[in-house]
Amino acid sequence: MTRAAPDDQRLRHHLPALPVAVAAEGGAAPFDLLTFLEGRVQAWGVFEDRTGRVRRRFAVELEGRWVAGRLVVEEAFAFDDGATETRSWQLERDGATAFHGTGTDVVGPVEGLNGPGSARMRYRFRLRLRGHPLTVALDDRYHRLDAARALNRATLSKFGVRLGELTIVFERRPDLARAAA
Repeated sequence: MTRAAPDDQRLRHHLPALPVAVAAEGGAAPFDLLTFLEGRVQAWGVFEDRTGRVRRRFAVELEGRWVAGRLVVEEAFAFDDGATETRSWQLERDGATAFHGTGTDVVGPVEGLNGPGSARMRYRFRLRLRGHPLTVALDDRYHRLDAARALNRATLSKFGVRLGELTIVFERRPDLARAAA
């Protein structure tokens, strides 16, 4: 396993469970989540509660662009119940493999790490449950499927208790970027 760059030491302090995986596992090439999210991306997903029951389905349109050294990702969600939601992320590189940032409804920092074939983000997120605010921890894991697609599994928890899982498939859409230009 390759030693982490000095800039990555701060991230390792905040996320001790994250592997310092910069050596290829099974020949997997490094997955740079920020590069993957640049441009237009479409995504589809489900939220399952802790019993495995699907509670919500959704589609997401994302657009990522670099502004002053930060990747700004705008998301527009459309849920199966007709609800819509928008979110904005600002992500910045922090060394060779790490990144950090902020996002709409994120409490505190977003900390992330790119690795061979996958990336991971951890953060606390404020959501509304039955009309009441609730802050949960998210552990987002992204796995590159190919150059255009990635699979995301995110665990939501509160006080260490798993509340549910998100499963999302992302697809880069360079054809949409050309059509919009």
